[in-house]
Amino acid sequence: MSKILKVQIIIFGFLICIAFGSFSPIILSTITAFGHGIPSTDILSDYFTGVFWAFLLGIFIIFSGLELHDKTALLVLWICKCLVTLGAMLVYENAYGLDAYYYFQVASQPFYAWKSITFGQGTEIVCGLAWILVHVFKVGISYHALKVVFSMIGLLGIYFFYLGVSELVGKRVRFNLYLLGLFPSVLFWSSILGKDPLNLFGVGLYFYGICKWYREEKWLYLFLALAGMIVASAMRSWYFVILFLPLLILFWKSWNHVPSFGKGSLFSAFLVVFGVLLASLPMISERFKANDLDQAISATNTISHSWGYGGSAVSEIPKFTSLGSMLVFAPYGMFTALFRPLPGEVMNGFGLIAGLENLALIYLLFRFALKSQWNLWIRTRMGTWLITLVLTWSAIYCFISPQNLGSAVRFKLQILPILIAMIIIGKWNQERISCAE
Repeated sequence: MSKILKVQIIIFGFLICIAFGSFSPIILSTITAFGHGIPSTDILSDYFTGVFWAFLLGIFIIFSGLELHDKTALLVLWICKCLVTLGAMLVYENAYGLDAYYYFQVASQPFYAWKSITFGQGTEIVCGLAWILVHVFKVGISYHALKVVFSMIGLLGIYFFYLGVSELVGKRVRFNLYLLGLFPSVLFWSSILGKDPLNLFGVGLYFYGICKWYREEKWLYLFLALAGMIVASAMRSWYFVILFLPLLILFWKSWNHVPSFGKGSLFSAFLVVFGVLLASLPMISERFKANDLDQAISATNTISHSWGYGGSAVSEIPKFTSLGSMLVFAPYGMFTALFRPLPGEVMNGFGLIAGLENLALIYLLFRFALKSQWNLWIRTRMGTWLITLVLTWSAIYCFISPQNLGSAVRFKLQILPILIAMIIIGKWNQERISCAE
């Protein structure tokens, strides 16, 4: 065992000891008071079980076979995520009723109705996974323990994004991992018990698979990307469309770059992905009750106006009666989905952080777009793929996010690492140009 690894273990153990030692009567009473909405008979026992699993998963990171620098960064991120999951999240849970409580209640039951699980129905799948964690993997009937395990799934998704970015820029820079993992919305929403960490994991696996295939041109990485598409689409069925359309353009632009002996493998991979897409379309159609254009417009109108509740709700979405009215609204909705709320639009702590975050995001994207020759980069295969991915995502969520800016922050979790990746690539291009000069 290396000295550095020993130091990591000692530091991690010391931090855990501090966490346990800080449980003074005031801290314990705060946990009990803030967790009043959690459906647990013994909130302190529930909480300590979560702390135990946080420690156990931290040990898993230390003894994983990853590179030492990656393990160090992941351990730092895991400590930060645990502080959010077991600390800051208490404030959020004290203020809002959560779907996570329902997942925990279902997982606490001795039996689960497996017949209720349908591909694309994320709620049922999350309930089933939570039940397996409680009854098969024996994490205990603990809301906080389940939350910690889902937080680790979110961390793995972040790590896949980092590996993908590293493939694109040609080197591993730990700062990029910290940037991806500590971005406020990514850190918070990847640490909850719900669909979002699983969806992030799926999109991250998809992103890494495509970037790895681009770098090494081994067709098996495309099936890794397909696995990510299936995971993300299992949570929300429309994600297969979001992730497939940019992939179609990437395949088209890659045809002339792939050697002749690899074209058959590329075409086979395309057929498999396209076949899965065709199989998923009836489920998407059934999910939204949209079998023709008129029904699709009506379903879009209904869904768009179904989020108008809560303190972050706004009343600014018109009624969609035609395809033309949807197209007119789309640019405004796409900007909202990607970059709102802005500072002052949601007047609470979470809204203030999200507003400042979005303002920084707009500034960084605009700055690097001007200075890193993106006009040339977006014509490349990967540039076109990333831009198309962002546009496809925002074209769908432009009819969902504007009605509730609070929900818009959570919905953006899966596309936010893509935007951060574009900023990292822009900075890398800028540095490369400066070195050349």
